[in-house]
Amino acid sequence: MVDGHIQDFNALSNYCQQFRPGHFLEAVSDFHFLLYISAMDMLPMKEYMSPILEAVRTKNSDLAENWSRSEHWATVEQLITASSSSLPTLSRHVALNNATGPNIGDQDEAAAPNGILWTCPHCTFLNPPELATCEMCSLPR
Repeated sequence: MVDGHIQDFNALSNYCQQFRPGHFLEAVSDFHFLLYISAMDMLPMKEYMSPILEAVRTKNSDLAENWSRSEHWATVEQLITASSSSLPTLSRHVALNNATGPNIGDQDEAAAPNGILWTCPHCTFLNPPELATCEMCSLPR
């Protein structure tokens, strides 16, 4: 909890929804955002943070945009996009990828009628039917 708010992947997704593409530096300039992505359980990015921290420190939007095109951030954005179908992406790079290539969220959802386990389309963990989010990665069905 930070300032009365739970810090989890859903909070990250909700936070990112506040920003339009092209406002990446503004989004990543939040201390709590940077702290969360550096240490998140799903995909800790601590070892990849130096360039984005320098971009925030110097208010360099070009450096921030370059980092937003990294493989590491693209993975996070794919997970965010998969968890929210109406999410505008923060970087132009992922927006272009979503328009031209497959999206993690396009995978078929596993049905879970009558006690049958469902497979998380994001991490492939088998979950009990009563759960709406994955027990392992906390992303939605």
